[in-house]
Amino acid sequence: MKLPYILFLSILLASCDQSYMNKPIDNRPATELSLIKRLSIADSAYDASENEIKKTEAIEKGKSDIAKFIIDTLHSDVKEWPAIVHEIRVVQYPINYIDVTLLISKGITLDEKYPNFNAVVLNAKVDQTDSVLKNSLKELLRGDTVLVNGFFEKDVNENIDFTGYSIGQGDKEAFSNPSFNFTLKKITKKGK
Repeated sequence: MKLPYILFLSILLASCDQSYMNKPIDNRPATELSLIKRLSIADSAYDASENEIKKTEAIEKGKSDIAKFIIDTLHSDVKEWPAIVHEIRVVQYPINYIDVTLLISKGITLDEKYPNFNAVVLNAKVDQTDSVLKNSLKELLRGDTVLVNGFFEKDVNENIDFTGYSIGQGDKEAFSNPSFNFTLKKITKKGK
């Protein structure tokens, strides 16, 4: 009597879809994942808007909600968030600084061909006299995975302002490919 029951149970378990067991685990900090989730929700609301008036309202509400979350929940702070180095370049005119562009994947990984699309972009300007950060940046290459500490910059009105990263897209990609001004306090190559 037990043998048919065990056989039935074995067949049932074998036929169940176990694809969820193969899903990669996202070990990023909860704060980072919360920001990504809120950006995705705002992006969905924008995409679902049927006309330009509703799209404009969705952008305004979404940007306000994201900025409020960054200020009230994150306190503008980033601690040990994984990111990918997209670009490091030295700017010498009119002021000397190191321009750093970091990408945070909205999924588990970045698109290999176009990593800067559908990613959260952090733009940092590092003072060249900051020898600690400058030395850390010297060791990094495009594509390196890093852990970053710092904070989202506020504008003159104490608001978090961000736009879409792609040139000419402005607010149209504010949630699918947002670009934030960021003050970098520490950057470490992951695995180091």
